[in-house]
Amino acid sequence: MTAPVTVAALQYCAAGTSQETLAFLLPMIGEAAGQGARIVSLPEAATFLAANRKTLEAEAEDESASPTLDALRTCAAGRGIDLHVGSIFLRRADGRLVNRAVMISPDGSVRAQYDKIHMFDANVGDGKRYRESDHFAAGDSMVLAEACGWQLGLSICYDLRFPHLYRQLGLAGA
Repeated sequence: MTAPVTVAALQYCAAGTSQETLAFLLPMIGEAAGQGARIVSLPEAATFLAANRKTLEAEAEDESASPTLDALRTCAAGRGIDLHVGSIFLRRADGRLVNRAVMISPDGSVRAQYDKIHMFDANVGDGKRYRESDHFAAGDSMVLAEACGWQLGLSICYDLRFPHLYRQLGLAGA
């Protein structure tokens, strides 16, 4: 078993744009690292919350050139921490959006990435319906990521409703 590790789980409400969110998020990450956190974990939709489809499309960055992800990578490297981005909305080369968890290493490189497998598609009370699959392409594989000597299984939000994913991650070493 590895030595104990200090982990900071940041809880906040992302702004409407990545730029607005980074203005307060990067100092929060720095504060957590300054207090001894070696792993800092961010929530789903870590960098912006879109009010509608148009905003989501406008704010999502290309996976091959994301200034927001670059800023988070630079922050992790500057602090020498493992940074778990709970999820960031990115556009793949084929134009589809993904809800992606990213594990950034202390040198700023992307160690692992996971695209949310289980989309929240549900009809709820009062005639409301949610269809994440209308906006995002689903991932198709589980992902393990090493951080501070630990094997971590990556998942995003609604994935927790599917215990077989966690069983498979556990059997794989998470």
